[in-house]
Amino acid sequence: MRSIKTLTYLFSYLLITSLSLIAHNAHTNNSNKVKVYTYHEKPPYFMHAKKGNQPYGVSETGIYHDFVEYLNTQQQNHKYELHFMPRLRLEKLLNNKELDGIIIGVNPLWFKDKEQKKFLWTSSIMNDRDIFLVNSESNINFSKTEEFIGFTFVLARGSYYKGITELAKQEKIKMSVTSNAQQNLDMLSHHRADVTIMSELTANYFFNKEYPREKFRILSTPHDTFERMILIPRSQQHLHEELRILVKKSASDNAWQDTLEQWHVKELNISELE
Repeated sequence: MRSIKTLTYLFSYLLITSLSLIAHNAHTNNSNKVKVYTYHEKPPYFMHAKKGNQPYGVSETGIYHDFVEYLNTQQQNHKYELHFMPRLRLEKLLNNKELDGIIIGVNPLWFKDKEQKKFLWTSSIMNDRDIFLVNSESNINFSKTEEFIGFTFVLARGSYYKGITELAKQEKIKMSVTSNAQQNLDMLSHHRADVTIMSELTANYFFNKEYPREKFRILSTPHDTFERMILIPRSQQHLHEELRILVKKSASDNAWQDTLEQWHVKELNISELE
C-alpha cells in the first residue's frame, strides 16, 4: 500500500515538474521573441509566396525576411520574427508608445526624427533610392520638380513623395491611383500615365521578371536617395546595443553582402547619399 502511495506521489511530482518546465520554457521562448515590423509589402523588400504545392500555404521572402534570418544566425539572445502592419496603424501605435516591436527598413526623416532623438536607430542596413520612371517612348526630362506640371503621375494609394504630392494637392499635376508598383508599370506601358515613382530595387525586380527593361526609361535624376535603418522605440531600448552591433557587422559581412547582391542592391551604384 505504501509503495502505491509512493508511486502516486512520485508520478504527481514528475507531472507537476514537467508541466512547470514546459510553462517556463514557453514563457522564456515568448519573452525572447522580438517582432520586426514592416509596412513595405512590395518586392523585393517583403513578399508572400506560395509554399510548395500547398494551395493555401504561404512563405515570406524578400530583403527584410533575409535580414531577419541573418539576425537570428548571428546571436542566440532573441528570436526575431517579421510581421507586416499597415503604415497608419504602425505609426499610431508608435506615437502612442504601444508598439511591441521594432521597424525595419525605415529612415528618421519619414518619422519626423531627423535628429534621432525621439527614437533609437541603427546605422544603415542598405542604401536605396526612389526613381522617376517613364515609358521608353517618352521625351520627358527634368531638372526641377516644377517641370512636371501638366503631366499625369501614377502612384500607389497612400504613398507620399515630397514635392510631387504637393503638386497633386495643388492640382498642378494629374494623379492616377493604383494598388501597387506592378499596376504603375502597366499604366506606363499602355500610355495611360506619363510618370511614376518607385524604388529602383522594385523596378529592377520587375525588369528581371515579366517587364522588359527596354520598354521603360529611368530619368537621370532620382527623386530621393536615402538609407534604410531599423527604428527601435525607447520602450525596446534593451535591443538597441545588440542591433547596433549586428547591423554594423553586416556592412562588412561577405555572406550578407552576397545576399544583397542577389536582390540586385549593388546594381544601384550609389556612391554617396545626398
